Amino acid sequence: MTTRRALTLIDRGKEPFEAGRLVNQENPGRAAATAASCAASGGLRYHDDPDRLIRVSTQQAAITHADERCTWGAAAGEPRGPGAVARNIYFIDEVLHKIGDRAPWRAA
Repeated sequence: MTTRRALTLIDRGKEPFEAGRLVNQENPGRAAATAASCAASGGLRYHDDPDRLIRVSTQQAAITHADERCTWGAAAGEPRGPGAVARNIYFIDEVLHKIGDRAPWRAA
């Protein structure tokens, strides 16, 4: 529902990040339930650049899931892609290390 609402706002002329912020304000915490669903193909594209993967995945997630647990959850979930791990077996560890204390939880 959060994605549908954000996309409706975008369709009505709101900027993407503004739409995500508004939806999060309307229903604080609701988007956090879908943090893992934001993770998509960034791990394949940025398998060699953890910093860029974190930046792109958090920005992408913020459009429809502005709750910071979602944005950081997307960054943590991105490296799970099989292509990323196949190209760099340490990629997940590298990303989680870089996330460190920046996220609203402590990466293990």
